[in-house]
Amino acid sequence: MLKHSDYQCFLLIARSQATCSVDVKLFVSAAAVCAASCMLYGRAKRGTRLIDTSPHGHWKTSTFIAGLRADGMVAPAVFDGAINADLFLAYVEQVLVPTLTPDDIVVMDNLSSHKKPAVRQAIEQAGASVRFLPAYSPDLNPIEQLFAKPKALLRAKALRTVDAL
Repeated sequence: MLKHSDYQCFLLIARSQATCSVDVKLFVSAAAVCAASCMLYGRAKRGTRLIDTSPHGHWKTSTFIAGLRADGMVAPAVFDGAINADLFLAYVEQVLVPTLTPDDIVVMDNLSSHKKPAVRQAIEQAGASVRFLPAYSPDLNPIEQLFAKPKALLRAKALRTVDAL
């Protein structure tokens, strides 16, 4: 159930998506890929058990971050490990900001690492503005659909090392 403030934010994003030009929107998101990822479902002949392997113990995570415009993906970057506010700020300052143009609208997930004040300052100094999606609303971020297919393919291949990923 959406809270009142989440609903207002949802309406703001929906209205801005309907009224602003497509070429000024930039959706930014991160996708983590773990070396322990495995298929969640499988098929076997009736009456036989499906057997597969799943890693246990320590594994590595890689995080892929990118922006999505109407004309394609921009500012891709891969980080070793999970993303935090400092890594995301470094990504924004070194990779994302050089691709921004004045009047861009950067739409990001409602993630704590995205809400560091320095992130907003870096984006706004480039002449762009920042909008946050409501909590738990990946449907409003088209880049999530872009990330879904490669993540499913990586799970299916069952790659177990960072180099293989």
